[in-house]
Amino acid sequence: MTIIVCVGTRPDFIKMAPVIFKLEEADADFRILHTGQHYSPDLADIYKEVGIRAPDHHIGGVEDCKTHATKTAKIMIEAESYFLEEKPRMVLVQGDTDHSLACGLAARKLRISLGHVEAGLRSGDWRTPEEHNRRMLDHISEFLFTPTTRSVENLARESAPGVIVLTGNTVVDSLKMVHDQVLMAGAPQVFPYMLLTLHREENVDDVDVLMEIIEGLKMVKDELGTILYPSHPRTIDRLRRFNLFEEMAKQVTITRPLPYVKFLAAIMNAQLVLTDSGGVQEEACCLHVPAVILRESTDRAESLVVGAAMLASGSEEILEASEKMMASSRKWPNPFDPFGDGNAAGRIVDALT
Repeated sequence: MTIIVCVGTRPDFIKMAPVIFKLEEADADFRILHTGQHYSPDLADIYKEVGIRAPDHHIGGVEDCKTHATKTAKIMIEAESYFLEEKPRMVLVQGDTDHSLACGLAARKLRISLGHVEAGLRSGDWRTPEEHNRRMLDHISEFLFTPTTRSVENLARESAPGVIVLTGNTVVDSLKMVHDQVLMAGAPQVFPYMLLTLHREENVDDVDVLMEIIEGLKMVKDELGTILYPSHPRTIDRLRRFNLFEEMAKQVTITRPLPYVKFLAAIMNAQLVLTDSGGVQEEACCLHVPAVILRESTDRAESLVVGAAMLASGSEEILEASEKMMASSRKWPNPFDPFGDGNAAGRIVDALT
């Protein structure tokens, strides 16, 4: 019987690509459902970048949903309809997005088995929608595919009812798949540079927080040099809405979003990464590039523990953390610790087939 793999954001495609390849190797009967959560033309064709086949079904109209509730409801209704048509034995979701929660709820309401890839992450920050989503998913999933021992401990502490499988993080599988391409891609023309990613709701939807981050970036630029920012559509929209685009453009070099391999090359060749992205935090750690996490908390504390990253929120903290990480040693554990050995997808598929 069919397995349905649900993807909807750029990180989903990147992290689920190794799982899809392993399902193909196992000659499994599966479908790819694209929920449409990332709808920018610059981001929509990520599946081509990571080399997987085109999705079998696409949920349209998500871009018209302007709130968490309407987006989640829209995807849940459409996913239910698709699940009823395909009658899968298993639905696989990844991470902590609204669309993953929507697909997970739709599956469980239809008594379809649910597997959660990247289960057990916890930031303890109840202000963030991602924390709500991942906790709910972890308590309705029958299979909990965890990236680290910390994630296993989080689930055990909460008495999560599903079967816990320690797999490692599929981000490592993806990095290993494209490693040679990344080496060949080379550095961006702006060099030397620090690399910025910024998109989280708590950072860009609050004008005061966004202004504080921009001030921090100004201080970093003045003290340490050029900051390269491959843009995110959500952030550009908020910068324009708050009349802050021109001020941001004074502090960072804004480019269009980079393709996956070129983006990894940009990380690899950066002096420092400033990010509020969990996936980029993992990638920087794996590629031995120091990072400053532009948040008050993180659900990936492993990179803090090994000395690969620091948290920073206020402008002064951003500068101080940037200076410390720029001066830090890059000699944390072997290249892909603490997030796995690159065989996570195989362990996931072995558990399902």
